[in-house]
Amino acid sequence: MTSGRSEKPIGSFELSDLANDIEALLQALGIADRVDVIGAALGSLVGALLAIRHPARLRRLMMCAVAPDMAGPTRAYVAERAEKVREVGMRGVVEASLANPFPANHPKQRAAYRAIYLGNDPAAYAELSLALAAGDDRVRLGSDPSAHPCRLRRA
Repeated sequence: MTSGRSEKPIGSFELSDLANDIEALLQALGIADRVDVIGAALGSLVGALLAIRHPARLRRLMMCAVAPDMAGPTRAYVAERAEKVREVGMRGVVEASLANPFPANHPKQRAAYRAIYLGNDPAAYAELSLALAAGDDRVRLGSDPSAHPCRLRRA
């Protein structure tokens, strides 16, 4: 949607737009059945929004490596990263962005993903970061997953 080889949106957007894009894709593919969604990191938040916006579409949702919320320092960091990408491009944030998912004791994996990361469109990446910073207050995981509308459960 905003990274990888997919077409990049022009201008700003919200995370809910990504959830709506998934719904539109399912419709375009003629998939009428309920689906299982696995989301990692940002994909987890998009999956949660898909569950909130289109609950009849989901059979199961698996959320992996998702931040519990985007408040305070995290929100500020993501907004600052967006501005830095706009100013200097992807090279200006690559090391900091890959430090957590690919720590120093995994140099081969970091090197392999680095080229993919640098291939991101800086404008789309910045807009995605701003959408993430803006967040959706309905998606807050907190420490008690049973209090969240997308809590884990057996289907």
